[in-house]
Parts: sequence; structure tokens; C-alpha cells
Amino acid sequence: MNRYWGNDFFDMMNFGSRAGVWFLIYNAVKFIIIIVLIILLARLLIKNSKNNNTFTSNKAIEILKERYARGEIDEEEYNAKFKNIKRD
Repeated sequence: MNRYWGNDFFDMMNFGSRAGVWFLIYNAVKFIIIIVLIILLARLLIKNSKNNNTFTSNKAIEILKERYARGEIDEEEYNAKFKNIKRD
């Protein structure tokens, strides 16, 4: 063709440069890194959510134990509520 576009189709698509394949590989690696970071962030947020739920569950059990100890609820109600808290 001419000196600006190179000699074949691939040179023309890369504006006369033969670095097109490396550019595609570079973009693929960037894409993979971004996807991995998103997955890691999602897993971290889910893990923190579960830990927060465990803390809330433990606090609820402590309150339930205190109510039972003070006599506000009987053993049957205590067991029912305890099972309900553990299920969540």
C-alpha cells in the first residue's frame, strides 16, 4: 500500500504498528485484574456482613439470657426464641 499504512490488513488496523497483539493482551490482563478485584471486594463485603450478623446474633442471645434470668420469660419461650435466633 503506502508508507503510512504498512503492507497488510493488520498493519492498517494498527495504524502501521505491529504492537496490536500486545495491546490486546495488555487490555485482557487489565480486564482480568479488574474482575478479580471486584470479586475480592464482593467477598470481603459479604464476609463483613456475615461477621456483623454474628455480632448481632450474639447480642440478641445475651439479651434473651438476661430476660430469662430476670424471670421476664419462661423456659418454653426462651427455647423458642433461642431456636429462632440461631436459625437466622
